[in-house]
Amino acid sequence: MKLDSFDGRLRTNVALFAIETKGVQRIVNAVVDNVSSQYAQNAGDTRTYGFELETTALPWDGMELSASVAYLDANYKNGTFIDNAGTLDDPIPYDRSAEVVPNAPEWTYNITASQSFDLELGTLNAQLGYAYVDDKSLSAETARPGATDAQRQDIALANKYMTLESYGLWNSRLSMDFRNGVSVALWGHNLSDEEYFTFAFNAYSAIGFAMQSQGMPRTYGIDVKYDF
Repeated sequence: MKLDSFDGRLRTNVALFAIETKGVQRIVNAVVDNVSSQYAQNAGDTRTYGFELETTALPWDGMELSASVAYLDANYKNGTFIDNAGTLDDPIPYDRSAEVVPNAPEWTYNITASQSFDLELGTLNAQLGYAYVDDKSLSAETARPGATDAQRQDIALANKYMTLESYGLWNSRLSMDFRNGVSVALWGHNLSDEEYFTFAFNAYSAIGFAMQSQGMPRTYGIDVKYDF
């Protein structure tokens, strides 16, 4: 649904979706024979439901408020993610379809407020925004049949290390667009200096090593541009 109301001052977009995907593949980071490796793995079928809501409001001249929220429920279909704990000649199948689907945060949302002022020298614009991402798993493992308690504990730790915790970031920008073509902007990212992680690598089960890459801390700067 796409709806414009109040003489175009309020725009609302809503999407509901249900997706079934067969023959899913996912990327696996691993250490094979002491060498860092990455390969694609067959991972069964998935079923995904959710919605997306976007809205933009113009409450008064120069002010724009925008917000969006998305919900995602992604799961493997029961019995479709079958792995082999044995050999090709003597397979031992086991079901991994209870695992979480990688890179599928349940909730994401953002909100931004922007105010512009028409001045004699040009246009001044001030913007402040907040963006949130829910917990998400980058990969997961299921203990194989016959695994020891120590092996199960290692897998549980590896799954924990490959889950990125939720985080929210505040960003701002103050810009001046002069009528002579010069633009100057002051900006700041991650204003609250949130500690968060954007990527993870898992070799814990192989060599006892896992890594999470930290996101950018508070940063700020100035941009100068000239159009000619």
